[in-house]
Amino acid sequence: MAKINKAHELTEVNVEKLFRNSELRYAGKKDIVDFNTKEKLAGKQYEVFFSKDDPSKYRQNEGEQISNLFTKITAKVPKDIDIPLGAVVELVNPKGKIYGDFRNMLSLTADDIKIISTPKKV
Repeated sequence: MAKINKAHELTEVNVEKLFRNSELRYAGKKDIVDFNTKEKLAGKQYEVFFSKDDPSKYRQNEGEQISNLFTKITAKVPKDIDIPLGAVVELVNPKGKIYGDFRNMLSLTADDIKIISTPKKV
């Protein structure tokens, strides 16, 4: 789960708007574990971060500069996928829910993750 700036403006979680003119990079994965039973569930949680973000999609007050650049988000996907660290990725059919006292927490699921490009080896 991630804290997203200005998430309250995306009441119905318009993921198309959230990811428009953005680039996501893969940062890692971990098991999905049931909060109550601590039992391992099917699928994985994939961590990605915004490596590009267009701040014009967010309503901003005068003098304010808001972006989700470098913000890490987690998406639950029902399969285990091998993705190179730093790869540019796209979430396939993402769906999100906003929660939290300040309505700034985002929970994401996706059907799959598509690799757009892999990082260049040095």
